[in-house]
Amino acid sequence: MNTIAVIHMEHGRYAESQAAAEVLVQEHFDDAPLDAAEAIANATLLLARLLKDVGDRTGALALLDRLIERYGQPGIPGHLNTRAAATLDKGWIRSKHGDANGAQRCYTTVIELLGDQEDVDLRYKVVAASIWKADLLCEQGLLGEARALCERVVQGYADDDDPEIHEFVAWARTVLDELSRGSRRRWPWSR
Repeated sequence: MNTIAVIHMEHGRYAESQAAAEVLVQEHFDDAPLDAAEAIANATLLLARLLKDVGDRTGALALLDRLIERYGQPGIPGHLNTRAAATLDKGWIRSKHGDANGAQRCYTTVIELLGDQEDVDLRYKVVAASIWKADLLCEQGLLGEARALCERVVQGYADDDDPEIHEFVAWARTVLDELSRGSRRRWPWSR
């Protein structure tokens, strides 16, 4: 069912994608066997994103909280990735709806939870949280803190093989350059 939801989404059929994800989550969220934990977690993340996209911010945040509580705990396969992904999504939703402090708390949680990771998906989440938090800090005029996060990204991930991480490193370098000149333009993911 999760595959069906993803296929619908890839083809722009968001209502069908949401319906498929809702069925999977409603039917199996509370009683899925451990070997299905990652599939349920992925369907739940997809459903939360779809809820956010149709304007149900409260429903999306509540679903992400449930996901963290059920599948983001030690002993559950993929718990670290699930907890980080759900918390990152919560931060993104909060930042897009004017809750910069709540978003920063989410991003800080991801950064502290994951630290330095070998897994590319987890590294991506650390870098994304760092860059998005730096963006919020810049908006609040906390340029020293933003600079420190950008420097950490450049120093820690400049040699990373992942192209998405390279894109974040490039943005961190751009921001560092702009901050050194006393200017800063909006990032493409900014509000």
